[in-house]
Amino acid sequence: MPPRHQLRGNRRSRRLRRLLRTSVGLIVLVALVVAGLWIAHLTTSKQASTAPPRGSRPTTTIGVIPSTFTVPPTALIATLHGPAPSYASATAPTATGSVPPTWSGATLGLPVIEIRQGRCQVRLLQRPNGLTAWVATSDVSLARTDYHVVVDLAAKRLFLYQRSKVVLQAPAVVGSPQYPTPTGHFFVALFAQAPDPTYGPFVIVTSAFATTLTDWEQEGNSMVTITGPLGTAAAIQDGGAPLSRGGIRVADSAMARLRDIPAGTPIDVMATLVPAKPVRHHRSVPVG
Repeated sequence: MPPRHQLRGNRRSRRLRRLLRTSVGLIVLVALVVAGLWIAHLTTSKQASTAPPRGSRPTTTIGVIPSTFTVPPTALIATLHGPAPSYASATAPTATGSVPPTWSGATLGLPVIEIRQGRCQVRLLQRPNGLTAWVATSDVSLARTDYHVVVDLAAKRLFLYQRSKVVLQAPAVVGSPQYPTPTGHFFVALFAQAPDPTYGPFVIVTSAFATTLTDWEQEGNSMVTITGPLGTAAAIQDGGAPLSRGGIRVADSAMARLRDIPAGTPIDVMATLVPAKPVRHHRSVPVG
């Protein structure tokens, strides 16, 4: 049997070991609690720093475009050689009218929707909005553009696509509730000289006709235009607003970027961008 003093030493050693284990456990527990509180503090601070100020308006970004919304990479444009007989269908035997090759002295480029039976279906610059006609392919020259303009009226944004990719998004002033911007599938009719600097560097006249008179020269055609701010630069800078008489206004810098697009470039004006199938603007055909 071990001596009494040795037994007492062994008991003290066991008590010390138990105390040490208890102390280590408490230290670990305290450390975990402190770490949890610190992480919670950091998370709360990050949320507070990234939250918008109370009463501020959220900024619309490129994220307003649904990932499923697409446009064709190119669009086919027909330029008429002269006044061309128009037909109601690809197989109609008799022409019902004539399609003019120009508008206000400018040569028109007409987006092609479909080519069939030696004829192409084109969009027209004519009331009411949305009219199309079939013309003989022998009466036109065909070319392609890789540009496409989309206007989202709800987001008050103009988007420029190039080969199906957004290369410009611009806040826009659009039609007011009293003078709405019409929705539909349109195109760039022509580029016109700006009457004064408030219109921006130039004016894009579209094929859309407004139900109310726009600001463009007040000559009675009520054609929807894309212009510079026209006195609404602050509203554009603030994210856009429904203030115009049917026209679309963007900053001068955005207008300068739009100068690259050719006449005939498709313009889709939509109430809001929603998941949708690509707009059928043309059937792919070889261009000589």
